[in-house]
Amino acid sequence: MANIKSQIKRIHVTARQTERNKAVRSLLKTRIIKFMPLLCYDYSG
Repeated sequence: MANIKSQIKRIHVTARQTERNKAVRSLLKTRIIKFMPLLCYDYSG
């Protein structure tokens, strides 16, 4: 474990950013999966 105050802060900030990135990445994957069938849909009738 880090002893330096700035490094301890950096560890906490990085953990928060990682969690946020996971949520955003998951949402992005979900949106892409739901959007892909729309690209393949035949609108010509």
